[in-house]
Amino acid sequence: MESYVVKMKKTFLKVFAIYPAPNDSFVLLGCYRLGQHVLVHLDREGSILYEYRFKALTATYGMVRADEVIVPETRENNITLINLTTHTTMHVPFNFMN
Repeated sequence: MESYVVKMKKTFLKVFAIYPAPNDSFVLLGCYRLGQHVLVHLDREGSILYEYRFKALTATYGMVRADEVIVPETRENNITLINLTTHTTMHVPFNFMN
């Protein structure tokens, strides 16, 4: 297994999760400051390839495929899909609270 040392260009207050992504990149869910959660796609040098800022706090995400992230945004009542190849987003309405 190859190991990496990644020095990020921005400082994060907290990192909630980090997953590997295609082409020696990474996807990270964290926050720069309290109340500002963000999902970032980073290259192996720590440069940000894509950044998605959440309107409300979120604490989880998953990898649907190697190049696609799924994020339940419960307070916004939608599920967000982020394609890591095209850096496009799709929002699917979903009522988490009845």
